[in-house]
Amino acid sequence: MARFFSIRGLYECDEAADEAIDRVIRKIDEGTPVEDCVRYAYGVARNVLHEKLRSQISVNNGIAELKRRNDLISTEDDDSLSALLAECFGQLDREGQAILESYYNSNSRDIRYREALASENGMNLNTLRIKVYRLKKRLAKCVDGKKTQIM
Repeated sequence: MARFFSIRGLYECDEAADEAIDRVIRKIDEGTPVEDCVRYAYGVARNVLHEKLRSQISVNNGIAELKRRNDLISTEDDDSLSALLAECFGQLDREGQAILESYYNSNSRDIRYREALASENGMNLNTLRIKVYRLKKRLAKCVDGKKTQIM
């Protein structure tokens, strides 16, 4: 299964294979009738592949946007930008701060970690991702607003 993802250019092929297998096992455990297990598994793998590739594209676009923004900011502004970010981060509620810190810690790339984080906060994984997206948007808006006040 990992080879399936590797051949198709996915960076994290082992993680994707684990996720596809977990999904197949979960469906079988739920009692979903599966006539041809191998075909079903590759169908699920194909869906996981599309999801992962979409997120890779999204991440690559995000990185390109950050690089573009970073090119606009001189190195002298790095300290002031860090201070603005810290100030805006401090304006978030404790729950938002905790979620962002936990979401972006060193284990955050592991899907199981994020699923556990979501359940700890009483939400599913997609809701967690939406919450993190909104928190990041609030931070960016705050930093941009404070940057324009300074300039």
